[in-house]
Formats: sequence, C-alpha cells, structure tokens
Amino acid sequence: MSRKSGLRYHVAGVRKILFPFLTLSFFILHPSSLILAQHTRLYACALASDDPAAFMGGSSLGSGLWQSDDTAKTWKQLGWKHVKCYSVDVVNNSNGKIIYQSCGNGVLRSTDAGVNWKLLTDWRVTEVMDIVIDQQEPNNIYIATSDGIWKSDDGGNTWYETDIGIPYPIFVSRIKIDPVNHLNVYAATENGLYESKDGAALWNKVKGGSGAIRDMIIGRSGAEAWVDDDGGCYFNGAKHFIRADSLGSFWCIIKRRDRYLAGGARSIFASKGDFESADLKNIHSMTIIGGTLFMASLDGGVWRKNLLDNGAIPIQTGLPDLQVWRIKTVEIE
Repeated sequence: MSRKSGLRYHVAGVRKILFPFLTLSFFILHPSSLILAQHTRLYACALASDDPAAFMGGSSLGSGLWQSDDTAKTWKQLGWKHVKCYSVDVVNNSNGKIIYQSCGNGVLRSTDAGVNWKLLTDWRVTEVMDIVIDQQEPNNIYIATSDGIWKSDDGGNTWYETDIGIPYPIFVSRIKIDPVNHLNVYAATENGLYESKDGAALWNKVKGGSGAIRDMIIGRSGAEAWVDDDGGCYFNGAKHFIRADSLGSFWCIIKRRDRYLAGGARSIFASKGDFESADLKNIHSMTIIGGTLFMASLDGGVWRKNLLDNGAIPIQTGLPDLQVWRIKTVEIE
C-alpha cells in the first residue's frame, strides 16, 4: 500500500471511529457558533473635513455617516454626502437595516442598511443634535435640536414638539432613555439636565443639573453622572473635579466598571487613575468595545486606546481628516 492510499485509509478510519463524537460536538457547538457570528459595528458621524475652510462653511467634504465592521480598521461612507451628521441610532431588532440619522438638515431614515435614505422632517426641524429610539417601542423616536425636543410616535413619519417645562431658549445637546423604564427620558440642555417620566410630555429639572449640560449617564436609578461646558463633572448629583487643572469644556462622559472617563477640549480624564494624553484633543464622544476605548474627535477623526494597558498610547484609527462628532456601537449578526 502506498503512503498516499494509507493516509486515505487512516483518515477514513478516524472519521468512522469518531463520527458519533463529531455529531455530538456539532450540536454542542452550534449555539456558540451563532454567538460568534455576531459582531460589533461602529458608526461615526462627521460634520465636515478637518480643514480651515470647513469652519467658514467652505468645505463639507467627507461629512455624513461612516460605518466600520472591523473595529475601525476600515470605513465606508453611507448615504448622503456633504451633510452634517450629528448622531445615529439603529432599531435593535432590524439587524442593522433600519437606521436613523440626525443631521443639520433634519432626520434621515434608511430601511435597507444605509443604501437608500429619506428625509423625514420639514423646514421646522433643523440642526438635530441627537436622536434616540425607544427600543421597547421602536415607533417612538426622540430628537434633540438646537431649538427644542421633538418626538415621533409613528417611526418618524410625523413629528411634534414636546418640551413643556423647559424654559426657552432650549438648546438640547443629548437625549437618553432610562434603561429600566422607557417612559423616563432625559435631556441635556443649555439650562440644565431635565427628566420626563411620561415619555417627554412634561419635563422637570434634575436636582444639581444646572448650567450647560453636554452629556450624561443614565443608570438603573436615573441620572447617575453628567458633564457640563465649564469643565464640571457630577457623580450622583455632587460636583467632582477629575483633575484640578482640567480646564476647558467637557463634552462626553462614559463609565467602565467603577471608573468614569470624561472627554473634552483638552483631553480625556479619569475619575480613578491617570489617563491624560496630550495627543487627544476635542473629544466629543466615546464608546467601548471589550477592553478598547474608541473616541470621536473634532481634531483628527477616530482614536482608540487599550484600557487594559495603562501605558498604552492612543492610536489614530480612521477618518483622520474629518471632524467626528459622535461614535456609536451596534450589535449585528
């Protein structure tokens, strides 16, 4: 018998002997294979190119919505170009197909994973700073604008203003939904932090949430932490200084385990441990995938940092020539 034919016989024999075990293993591993088929998609919302002309309205190249399916190694642009994109949200049970953008010209919706888009709002709604979908009732959508809060209860087809209780002028930076009770909605405004317990029909000011609030964390017991435009950080209603010399605005805040990370004009600061980096400027949004922090910057695109290594240097990881306003993660199968 040749070595080649013997090898065939040997492999065939192993298959014959182990066949029952292989069959059993298939059924054991099958659920795990479904889990492994999922991945985390990154969306980046860009305002304009990182060019002096962009600040004068002379250039909007690169603005719009960008998507990465390989943790920011590569990016592709979705939908309308040359439009300021401030935020994005996705219907969870749509597997990435139903996407809403909040833009300078209103709200855009795609039902085919970003191939085609439709403008849902009229002349009354512009400069939409944030958008959030009530994932328990996906037809309910809230938007934060430069002139108030609007809501749709039919998937974005019609809109109405709903900000009773918040004094004018109402510039709203962020809007978030309570993860426990979806009727509890929170808004970060120029006049403080506001809460609604009835789906945005009536608003009341959160105690301690004064000033120009830029971002907040909503925990299981309500507003847990927030940051303001004067460099203030608030944990459970009390003001804290992450760093005494952390001058400048804070624009975003995120929590990992028992540590808060606040990003802003100068850098990123942590409530526990040193985290400052001179390379990180104008951080406007953050998200975490595993042990990696991803940051959206108005001064150099998207950055990443390994949170498991205190000595890790932040790395620029895509869209270096764009002013990235928001970054968001979505689980996709």
